[in-house]
Amino acid sequence: MSDLQCEEEPTRALRPVPERVTERTIRISGEHAVGPRRGDTSRTVILKEPPSSLAWLVIRSGARAGSIFTLDPRGTSIGRDVQCDIVLDDESVSRQHAKVKAKKATKNQERYYVWDLASANGTFVNGKQVTKQLLQDGDEVKIGTIPLVFKQV
Repeated sequence: MSDLQCEEEPTRALRPVPERVTERTIRISGEHAVGPRRGDTSRTVILKEPPSSLAWLVIRSGARAGSIFTLDPRGTSIGRDVQCDIVLDDESVSRQHAKVKAKKATKNQERYYVWDLASANGTFVNGKQVTKQLLQDGDEVKIGTIPLVFKQV
């Protein structure tokens, strides 16, 4: 893990301090940002909360069959590029191939959409080539030649 340098210390928490501490919580003590320690009574500042994901993609067949990728509701990039959230190392997959993102449907439900990012070999949902498509639980999403199944609860 790399050392973090902060130019200024936070002066206030933006939201109430949570009661439970996770490995994603950073405590601010004096001038240094350090991981959580037992008995540490310094205040807790949440820098970034992890998204709750209730949707994922599963590779259906091939060498990586069964691999599960959770989807970030704010957006999950798919491609061959190592900067993508889901990296599919296959010649049929473009560097920046597709993106999956959620949009609010109702107060408690999100609907996921897949966008093709002008890929060379296209993005397919249930055998049909798409540029943007609403995903339903059980849909087959084909990125290049790699078949994935979309699951949502």
